[in-house]
Amino acid sequence: MIGIAFFTRILVGGHAILQLSDQSRSEHSPSLISNCALSLVGMANAGHPRSRVEAMREASRLAVIGVGGVLGALSRAGVSQIFGQDRLELGDQSANFPWATLAINLSGAFLIGIAAVALITDNSSYRKPFLVTGVLGGFTTFSALALEAVDLFDQGLWVTALVYLIVTVGAGLLAVNIGVRATRRIVRT
Repeated sequence: MIGIAFFTRILVGGHAILQLSDQSRSEHSPSLISNCALSLVGMANAGHPRSRVEAMREASRLAVIGVGGVLGALSRAGVSQIFGQDRLELGDQSANFPWATLAINLSGAFLIGIAAVALITDNSSYRKPFLVTGVLGGFTTFSALALEAVDLFDQGLWVTALVYLIVTVGAGLLAVNIGVRATRRIVRT
């Protein structure tokens, strides 16, 4: 039920934003723009009344997450380009081991371990959502991991696919642990 309310709010908000883009800039009133933002928030609390201030605060938090997500996704694209694996081609028999996705997910796991400790006492309402949900959420990619593993299985590269999955999950857990422990040591000193 919450999922339906979430997608309904996204559709209504998206429709309002599209209507805004059809109008000239001089017609954009702050109340119309804030109404668009308000229609996008309150997704988890559908049906529960919220004050306008709370709704605008939530809209700002979502905007910060969005900006972080863009930066994370662009960073992921950059790393993929460095590895020469900037696009997924299913069934490509000459495909190499997905080193880019492995490096992205392991470095993201390490960084989230650092962020978990470094931001534990952070009272800013924007830093943690920006960095953890936005940047690191946009940077790491479980969906590409899954797609690449399925493609390796489909090509009959069972051992490679299994190694990829085991190494990603095992090393990812280890990377988070190292990030957490290293940051705790630094914070204590």
